[in-house]
Amino acid sequence: MGEYLLSWDGAICPSTLMLSRRLALRVPFNPGYRTMEDWDLFLRLDSLGVDWCYIDRPLTLYDWSRNRPRLSGSATPSEHLAWLEDHRNLLTDQAIRRFTMGPLMRSITQTGQNRWYGLKTLGSALKDGAISRQEASHQLVRIPFLKSLGRLRR
Repeated sequence: MGEYLLSWDGAICPSTLMLSRRLALRVPFNPGYRTMEDWDLFLRLDSLGVDWCYIDRPLTLYDWSRNRPRLSGSATPSEHLAWLEDHRNLLTDQAIRRFTMGPLMRSITQTGQNRWYGLKTLGSALKDGAISRQEASHQLVRIPFLKSLGRLRR
């Protein structure tokens, strides 16, 4: 499930999830998460061995436009790190890398928080071959404190 959710085109709209009342009461949304509670639910359901069925036809409408504010876009690096630590045992190494280079790095570049962690993460990902030099450079220039350093050198 983690591989699917964190692939670049994987998505499950929570409003499309259909499950028995008994299972929903047994595995409810976790109110402790301000964001990513849907991914938490999906991973916990999957860890119980729930069978997933994909219906290949549109059953709901969803506005995917980027200009709409989304709660998921407001998650802080600290929230992402806490979520990752809580779910590390349910994710493959590949899914962890995708989460780190996707949602976590986006929150670091948007907020400027946990910048040193972002720099360390980029270095590790580059060293391990998880990302290319080009992708690392692209992410690196987006980390706010490095932009400031570039201006100072001029």
